[in-house]
Amino acid sequence: DLLNNRIVKMDATGRVLMIIGDGSRGFLDGSQSTAKFNQPTGVAIDSKGNIFVTDAGNNKIRKIDPSGEVSTFVGSVLGLSDGTGTSAKFYLPYDIAIDGSDTLYVADRGNNKIRRITSEGEVTTIGKDATFTTPSEIEVDKFGNVYVSGDFQGKMITPSGEVTTFTNRMPEGIAVDPDGNIYMSMYENKIYRIDSSGHENLYAGSGSSVRSNNEEGIAEFNRPIAITLDSFGNLYVSDYNTSLIRKIIKVPYQAEFQISLSDAAGNQATQTNLTEGNGITVDLEGPVISEVSIVSDNDNVSWGRSGDNITLSFTANETIQTPDLTNISISGLTGMVFTSLNDNKTRWTVEGVVDVNAERTRLDKVHDRTQKILKNHSKSWMLRCAARLSPRHSRARKFLL
Repeated sequence: DLLNNRIVKMDATGRVLMIIGDGSRGFLDGSQSTAKFNQPTGVAIDSKGNIFVTDAGNNKIRKIDPSGEVSTFVGSVLGLSDGTGTSAKFYLPYDIAIDGSDTLYVADRGNNKIRRITSEGEVTTIGKDATFTTPSEIEVDKFGNVYVSGDFQGKMITPSGEVTTFTNRMPEGIAVDPDGNIYMSMYENKIYRIDSSGHENLYAGSGSSVRSNNEEGIAEFNRPIAITLDSFGNLYVSDYNTSLIRKIIKVPYQAEFQISLSDAAGNQATQTNLTEGNGITVDLEGPVISEVSIVSDNDNVSWGRSGDNITLSFTANETIQTPDLTNISISGLTGMVFTSLNDNKTRWTVEGVVDVNAERTRLDKVHDRTQKILKNHSKSWMLRCAARLSPRHSRARKFLL
């Protein structure tokens, strides 16, 4: 919280869990309520739960342990020098990122340098042969590639130190997901995405500075700057001029339920004894499915992740014959078990496990069938039930969960 000189910790619902810093500008190590910061601009969290902060106005990297105690990790007075702990010097360290081995990377804005800090506090400068003009945001992927934005086209520093350009744009914020997709916030109030194959496209934002959350998929931002991703692939945007944190829900995987069911007619014409004795009645209507619901053992019931146990329940308006697994395909689920819940076989459950290759799957709200899904960025799970009748009369139905 740059202008309030404090660090705010929130849970996934937006509830504030902890505020670190007394809110006044200054420099002081100590407890969460007494410590002072001077324009903190970036944060990163290590594997032990420690929070590292670029305290730009104090030219230091501060450390907050899980209890909220604040200390100085590296840095001292304004300057440029490598070294360990307080022997190192920075000039407006602006953003910070961390890799899987708890190595930190800092965009040293005032020095136009990129710094690397080991978990022991040793500071070195990387990408020395390249020019970084006022670097502002920094990110590192799982391979150790470092992405930097600033007053220049986006640059990448490989683990060997080679510097290349990854986009011709000049992004403000950068985030990289585990699949290598790069997200960029832009001054023109847009979010772009570069996929792992290098294809670049508009991800969110119309370019207007009028804030809105458009259900058709075109949202407006007003100076989106820092961005970050959570473990589900949702993107969080610091919308500077509105003083809001915006969330873009990403649904990267679609699982489609394809279930063929046969009713009590057995998919064949049924002869009945009518008054003339020669009448034939044929069931030509497919079962009507209702009361569809999904239950997952994942705490976040909106998602199905690989390994999650999923139960799909539905009710039919007529008796359903025991489903034949040879005629059923449910992409994304394995180990399927079908169970009838009543004697006349109109209420069924399908239990299965989300396949390891399914990654993350969105299970949309069951009861709100009129819910509008974000265009281009959301998918729905569908249950398609088709009566196995004669080819001329077969019908298929789709149900939005």
